[in-house]
Amino acid sequence: MKTVGVGSMAGQQDEMSSILRQKLSAYDAFLFTTDLLQKALESEEMEKVDRFIEQREELIKRIAELDHRMLGNKKAAMSEQNRNDLSDKLKQLMAVDKDCLTIAVRRRDLARKDLMVVHRNKAGLKSYGPKNETLPKFIEIQT
Repeated sequence: MKTVGVGSMAGQQDEMSSILRQKLSAYDAFLFTTDLLQKALESEEMEKVDRFIEQREELIKRIAELDHRMLGNKKAAMSEQNRNDLSDKLKQLMAVDKDCLTIAVRRRDLARKDLMVVHRNKAGLKSYGPKNETLPKFIEIQT
């Protein structure tokens, strides 16, 4: 049976603390970026929306990497305070993300309605136009 030394355990705890600090920092950055995304959605600044979505995707990748590192460090226990900090931050993130989703869905629905109006108008204009797309044939009569 393999025994883990005290120094090794302390090193694992230090690594876990470092990972948790990085993860909380990534959560803060994600929350900040999500707030910016929400404001950009509300003001319909689509270039900013695209940029903030890309930033969020990068942060999600970073958080996933940190999760993977945490799983590899199973021997180091997470404190109750750290669990609570992560949980609180996740709840904040979920609330802001839900607000962004609500705004995005509302914008999508408005765009869909606008497209339907354009489609109906286009169909209506076609019904007033000539039915035959070919050029009219003229009969030449000599007198």
